[in-house]
Amino acid sequence: MPQLDTLTYFTQFFWLIIIFFSFYILLSNDIIPQIGITLKLRKELKTPRIKTKIQEGNNLNRDKIFIKNISELKLLNDEIEINSKKWLKNEIQDINKNSLTHMNREYINVLGNLLIKKNTFQN
Repeated sequence: MPQLDTLTYFTQFFWLIIIFFSFYILLSNDIIPQIGITLKLRKELKTPRIKTKIQEGNNLNRDKIFIKNISELKLLNDEIEINSKKWLKNEIQDINKNSLTHMNREYINVLGNLLIKKNTFQN
């Protein structure tokens, strides 16, 4: 039986030590730290986080500041909308008064001249 052969004890012992040592290195460097990290994360997720009064006060102040800023932004947005509508209305009136009135008169003159020419050719 080869298992009981005393000549192969040394080689069997040598490879046993090599395999166990490499397995030990693999466990100690890779597998056990990952298990430790996972267990630590699970523990942190299970434990409820206790808020101190300072944190709650900071959260309340943060909420008040946020609400104040949102209301100021809404007012600013409304003001911008009103001012832009006024500006647009004034610009449209100016364009209608200056450019379009002159163009409208020219258009009516051209149409009138075309009608006059059409009537003179027909007669």
